[in-house]
Amino acid sequence: MEIVDVKKGADRAVSLAVEVLKRGGVLIYPTDTLYGLGANARDKGAVSRLMEIKSRSTGLVFSVMLSDVGELVKLVRVRGKHRAALERLPGPYTFVFPTKTKFPDGIGGKQIGLGVRIPDHPLALEIARKFNAPIITTSVNKTGEPPLANPSEIVEMFEDDVDLFLNSGKIVSKPSTVISFISTKPVVIRKGAGDISFLKELF
Repeated sequence: MEIVDVKKGADRAVSLAVEVLKRGGVLIYPTDTLYGLGANARDKGAVSRLMEIKSRSTGLVFSVMLSDVGELVKLVRVRGKHRAALERLPGPYTFVFPTKTKFPDGIGGKQIGLGVRIPDHPLALEIARKFNAPIITTSVNKTGEPPLANPSEIVEMFEDDVDLFLNSGKIVSKPSTVISFISTKPVVIRKGAGDISFLKELF
């Protein structure tokens, strides 16, 4: 694992992150909520490797991180009133919409849709913009365990499994709020850092 202090060199951190993603590697990066584990969502080998790192079963799926709403609507169908939710992005949300495209097993699905995330974090957004393709976003932990926030704990657990850690210090936050827009009426799957009061106004 290579560790980069993002506070001392954000540009270098972005460049290294893009290199890791392009070669099918796995990285840990900061977001507006928690640290995220990331890999190229189009790379079947990278997806499989991340599932092994997370000790995740094949029945669970990953979401993807994107740079902006323009990229989001290329991948998912956003219908009618649901479009108003996009005004909350970038932000601490994972929105699940019907998918337009097929990813490797472990990411989204025809019946369950695709989780999409545009974090309000300059480094994460710049990585997504420079890589210019969907990036897996998932919490830094083993499946079923709480997310890790302390860099020393992250290194201890994932040092042998992850190629790059973009260290931004301790991050203490709730995870993103997850809302499904698969049905006409939105469903809050997980209440996290993102406020959900706007749903009452819209629906």
